[in-house]
Amino acid sequence: MIPVALAAIFLGGAVFALLLALLLAAGALEYHRLTGEGRARSVAELGAAGVIVVILAFAAGGWPALLAVLTVALGAVAIATRGATGATLLAGGGIVYLAAPGIALVGLRATDEGLTLVLAVVLAVWATDTGAYMAGRSLGGPKLWPRLSPSKTWSGLAGGILAAAAVLALVAGIQGGAAIALAVVVGAFSALVAQAGDLFESWLKRRVGAKDSGTLIPGHGGVLDRIDGLIAAAPAFALVHLGLAGSGMWWP
Repeated sequence: MIPVALAAIFLGGAVFALLLALLLAAGALEYHRLTGEGRARSVAELGAAGVIVVILAFAAGGWPALLAVLTVALGAVAIATRGATGATLLAGGGIVYLAAPGIALVGLRATDEGLTLVLAVVLAVWATDTGAYMAGRSLGGPKLWPRLSPSKTWSGLAGGILAAAAVLALVAGIQGGAAIALAVVVGAFSALVAQAGDLFESWLKRRVGAKDSGTLIPGHGGVLDRIDGLIAAAPAFALVHLGLAGSGMWWP
């Protein structure tokens, strides 16, 4: 899957947006199963379709198209859930939860420095997962949140933060012109958010007693199991980029 993902990132444009939309729509179906809304198949399918059209609307028409399509999608969800407040919030929240990383990554990729920015956040999340796994396995120690994720440790959290900070500093150095010290801070922040996203997905699974979010990827669980950190980190990284873009201290 990694070569496909990297090829889409390098190509950008419609190919990148479409692949993201389909991937996150598959994640939406898993989300609805974990929240219990998957019992109503039409609601789950509507949520997945909503994720696709919202991301593609943003890619094609920017924020005006996104807001228009999102309003329609949330209205359709309210009708499909018959106005039941809890079900409407869960289903509508699923569209926002899964569309947000797609919007963030499509928006980042469309900028002049988009290729390196998208690679930076993706590599930071991969580094977080790898660093957390290696540090947790080798150092062990107190558990981070045993009720949600029995295998996660504080040493793993620290390892993930350090790995993401190092990788983002490396990418910034290769890019040239970016502030290395600031990249370290953003990398550490991205790692924290990514691990929070991982814990959130663990909470969703714990609610229904599921080991994996799905079975789409044999031996590796579902889509959400693979991209839970990126779902949280991508919007956070995009917001940081927007906040720093005009400072002259961030990405050239």
